[in-house]
Amino acid sequence: LPEIDDPATVMGLSVLSYALVGTQASPLRKKLVDSGLGEDVYGGFGTGLRQPTFRVVMKGMEADAVDAFEELLLTTLADLAATGIEEDMIEAAVNSIEFDLRENNTGAYPRGLSLFMRALSTWLYDQDPLAPLAFAAPLAAVKEALADADYLPRLIRTYLLDNTHRVTLAMEPDPTVNQARDEAEQARLDAARATMSDAEIVEIREQMRTLQALQQTPDTPAQLALLPSLQLTDLDPHIKTVPSDEQTVDATPVLYHDLFTNGIVYLDLVFD
Repeated sequence: LPEIDDPATVMGLSVLSYALVGTQASPLRKKLVDSGLGEDVYGGFGTGLRQPTFRVVMKGMEADAVDAFEELLLTTLADLAATGIEEDMIEAAVNSIEFDLRENNTGAYPRGLSLFMRALSTWLYDQDPLAPLAFAAPLAAVKEALADADYLPRLIRTYLLDNTHRVTLAMEPDPTVNQARDEAEQARLDAARATMSDAEIVEIREQMRTLQALQQTPDTPAQLALLPSLQLTDLDPHIKTVPSDEQTVDATPVLYHDLFTNGIVYLDLVFD
């Protein structure tokens, strides 16, 4: 795709991507999967490069089905550009993207590092590093733009159908590639050994034995003591207190916890 400096357009393409291929019920993904041309479809809008990309990947297909896949893909996009995408699918896309952005759940990955990498996606190309983080205004602009039924179809036409910067790539597995790689590596080793003297070979073997001995020798207590470690005194013995306000709603006790959740309401229902 061309370079896109407008955060609202980037957000709009993200919504479009989710609506097209983000779920099993997404129209483009479902059409391709139901065709039986391959096993599964994935892909979407990517912003990690100066020029963003939109890719649709079908795996488990035969080599002679590539042309049929490309034709079905473009035909389906043209149909969606003409008839639009179901409102429920668009709403689901907006809600899912907004929830992910607000929650920013990075799992086991450090949240700060995740934010830095997100900022780096634009910073690398001399663009605003805060743009990928400041999602509220672009998201609001997209919600407003969606009042126009032609908004997403127009994005399909502009950035996908009328975009001539497109490539179809077919990748076929080679069952002999590992064997060929091993044989090439063995040939390089044999060639290198042929240039060595007996003394050089002895020296390499001695270096290997020395390395193995170092790897198998346990660290001494003095060496282990150099590693920093936590002590009980380093830990706060007091747990954080979560604010709790007990209320009653329709004769049902409700515990309300006033915490920063970035606009997300978390509700737990408990039945006894």
